[in-house]
Amino acid sequence: MSQTMLAHRDAASAKRDFRREMLRHFVAGQDALQQLRTKYPETFEAVVQRKAEQEHFLTTKSMLSTGAAIEVVQETLKETKTRYTDEVPGITTHTAEVLVHEAVADWLIRCPLDFIEKAKS
Repeated sequence: MSQTMLAHRDAASAKRDFRREMLRHFVAGQDALQQLRTKYPETFEAVVQRKAEQEHFLTTKSMLSTGAAIEVVQETLKETKTRYTDEVPGITTHTAEVLVHEAVADWLIRCPLDFIEKAKS
C-alpha cells in the first residue's frame, strides 16, 4: 500500500473515531441534561443558558480564528467548562466535563464550523 493511500486511510479512520467519540459525548451529555432537567431544573436552566451564550459567538469565532480547528475546539472546551464550574452552582467537575463535551458535540453535529485553513509556507 502506498504512503498516500495509508495516510488517507489513517486520516479517514481518525475521522471515524472522532465522529464516534463525539456521538458518545453527545448521548452521555443528553442523558446528564435530562437528569438535571428532572432533578435540578434550576441547574438545568443555568447550564442551557451558558451553553447558548457560548454558542452565540462560536460561529464567528471559528471564522475569525487563524489557528488550527483543534485549537479552537480545545479553547472552547476550556472556556465552556470554566463557565459551567464558575457560574453554575452545585455542578460537579465530572458533570461539567460531560456537559462541555456534549455542547461541543452538539455544535459540531448541528453546525459544522467553518475553519479557515492556514496557508502552508
